[in-house]
This record gives sequence, C-alpha cells and structure tokens, in this order.
Amino acid sequence: MVIDPHQYVKTQENTQILLMRHPETVANAQKRYLGSQNMPLSTLGEQQCAWAIEGLVAYQPAAIVSSPLERCLAIAVPAAERLGIELEIDARLGEMGFGVLEGLTYQEAVEQKLSFPWGETAPLWPVEGGERIEDFAARLLLATRSLEKRRGKTAVVAHGGVIRGIASYWLHMPLEFIWTIAVRNVESALFCNDNEGTVYLDRFGIKPEWLTANL
Repeated sequence: MVIDPHQYVKTQENTQILLMRHPETVANAQKRYLGSQNMPLSTLGEQQCAWAIEGLVAYQPAAIVSSPLERCLAIAVPAAERLGIELEIDARLGEMGFGVLEGLTYQEAVEQKLSFPWGETAPLWPVEGGERIEDFAARLLLATRSLEKRRGKTAVVAHGGVIRGIASYWLHMPLEFIWTIAVRNVESALFCNDNEGTVYLDRFGIKPEWLTANL
C-alpha cells in the first residue's frame, strides 16, 4: 500500500513545529558572514520584520521559542506580546559562531586564506574563535529533541544554519549537506510530529503572507 505522507500529516495537524528565519540584516544584504554576533536589520529587513510578525500571529502558536540574538528577537518578542504568551529563549538555537570570518565576505575570507566549515577547507575548521562543527551539531541535536517533545503548535524563530541543521535531523540528511538547503529570510519550514517518533516535512519555503492568508 502506498501512503501519501501529506494526507497522513493532516490527521496530526494539532502537533506542528514552524521554523522561521529572522529578517534580513545589513550583513545579509552585503553577503557577509554573520553568526553569533548581533547586527542591525537592513531596510528590507525592517519591512520583513513587520510581515513576519503578522504571519506568526496568524499562525496562532501556543508557544514561541527563539534564538537569543537580536535579529530573531525582533520578530519573536512583538509576536509573543501580540499573542499574550511568554516568549521562550533557547541559547541552543543561536547561529553557528564563525569566529574571524564574522563580518567578512567570501572573497575577503579567501584573500585572508581562511577556511570554511564546508567544502574542501572543512577539515581545517574551525578558524580562530569559530565554533566546532561537532559542538554546533551537538547543541542542535539537543534543541531538536526538546522540540520533538512539544505538543500543539510551536513557532521557532532562528537562523539559516540552525533551521538547516534541525531539518537535516528530521529529514535524515548528513550534516555536511545542510549548506545546500536554501533558507531565505523570514521564510519558514513547517514540520508535523505524529507523536510516535516520526516528524514529517509538510511545507517548505513558506512566506509570511501565506501564513496570514491561509491560517
């Protein structure tokens, strides 16, 4: 018998986890590496912030869990206030620390002969001050296991690397391939938990406007 996973997920619609990426920062707009540091939102990011808040409110989660970094809190704090729920901050959802790569473009990093946590230079990682891949993966696994225990609708506001990492666990992907997943600013991935140990991807690349119009 062939099972349609989307049809199955609909029967479990009360247990959902929405993973939303933060708005665009100045560093994102300039294509600079941004991990564990804070950075102001760009002009577009400010607009995206307003759209994302409306989308989260429309989603009506019972809980919002956020990275402690400012670009995530810009969405999570006002959305939680609008919904009248207490915001939960989880340090394990912070972006990977890029060390001396922080603030550099790819070309600037190449010129300085710095390595990256992917590709041919991955064995040389971490650079000075960077977070080890193993440590990043370990804390994401702990965060993922905590999310799997939740029931009802939960919204998570986090970072591109974090969302890729969490998705890789649920999709059974090797962690080294997470950088091939495109996670755009304020777009979301919706996962559903069957409450029996299996998490399904229901929808990917969700824009805030879709949440506002369809929920």
